[in-house]
Amino acid sequence: MGDSKRSKVDVAIIGGSAAGHAAANEVARRTERSVLLVHEEPGELYQRTKVSKTFAEHLSTATSFPPTAFTEKLKTTHWDSSRIRCVTGTRAESIDVERRTITLSDDSEYEWGALIVATGARPAYPVFENAVYKDVHFGTSKAEIERLRGDAGRGKQILVVGTGVLGVEVAEQLVKLAADVTLVGRGATLMSHDLNAEVGAQMNALFVANDVSLRMQDEVSLIQKNGEKSAVTFKGDATTHLFDAVVCATGVKPNTELAKVAHLPVNPKGGILVDQKLRVLGQEQIYAAGDVAEHIDRPATHLWRHAKEQGVVAGRNAGGANESYEFAPFRLKTKLFDHYFFSLCRFHHRDRDRFEEVKYSVGRGSMWAYYDKSDTLQGVMMVNDPEREQLYRDLGAHQWKRSHVEAAIKSV
Repeated sequence: MGDSKRSKVDVAIIGGSAAGHAAANEVARRTERSVLLVHEEPGELYQRTKVSKTFAEHLSTATSFPPTAFTEKLKTTHWDSSRIRCVTGTRAESIDVERRTITLSDDSEYEWGALIVATGARPAYPVFENAVYKDVHFGTSKAEIERLRGDAGRGKQILVVGTGVLGVEVAEQLVKLAADVTLVGRGATLMSHDLNAEVGAQMNALFVANDVSLRMQDEVSLIQKNGEKSAVTFKGDATTHLFDAVVCATGVKPNTELAKVAHLPVNPKGGILVDQKLRVLGQEQIYAAGDVAEHIDRPATHLWRHAKEQGVVAGRNAGGANESYEFAPFRLKTKLFDHYFFSLCRFHHRDRDRFEEVKYSVGRGSMWAYYDKSDTLQGVMMVNDPEREQLYRDLGAHQWKRSHVEAAIKSV
């Protein structure tokens, strides 16, 4: 490649979602270094997790999002266009570790001093017999939701596969667009990885009350095209069901294709391997952050908050700092049919039975606390008490003793 298309930049960032944006913002805020941020989606950078939560309000009378949808929390006040270049609608095609360059889909090449890989995650494709994935929607981006909007609307029969937070949020928004929604998942209750059985049962009842058909402890075995519809067979019965659209919300996996081609260390079933500084193992000036990063002692959470915090640390270190990433407790919140659900835990859902569960009546709702054998709080769950969410955050973050927890609840 000729020099006419090669430029130099202090920090190159691949990916403009939570981690990549936070990294660019941090470099811009703390240093005078030049930054190139490359994002393959066209248009404005946006907060991806907001899409599944609120798309109905944008698309109730439209088929596409306004350009600034979901951008309100992405502050760029520190971005100086003379130092920060954001290239959207362009893909990073390759990383050359030895030459310290990246090549983009427009054939331009950039030599970098430090590189942050924040390529995020891709939808995990479940195994459906005969499935044609171009006919299956994935609710993980603005473009995907806009494509889904063309098949959704009043009276449309929509199947949502997956009952985690993405599945239930997409289902709720489709109901608001007057679609007839069916949810199918392997668990006995909705969001069973994040909520206990009692809260999950409450959520089941809430969705049924809003005319969502639930197929719990079931899964799809076969998808075939039947004219303009999808013919779906479930393992729970042999009957074929027709749907106008199928949405797959069965999780994501790290987007490591670019890293693999560059021979960066990648777990075959996970992400790019990083140390506590978010440095890619064996590399001095290459970092990975967000959903694509795999930490030595922790699995990826695929949460926007964790990705953002990792982007901050990676940006600081690419800008000359030497900070470690400190893991925060798993925190999740969602509002569904005017009911508020919140969870903050330091343990994996499979370990929930190791802790003593205590239920408290709080405000208009309920709270569940999880104590270890020393009466120290290790997790908290709340339904319908959003006014005191900050209290629950503080309780979980500081691991209070049971007596302090109960005193704090009574005092508010």
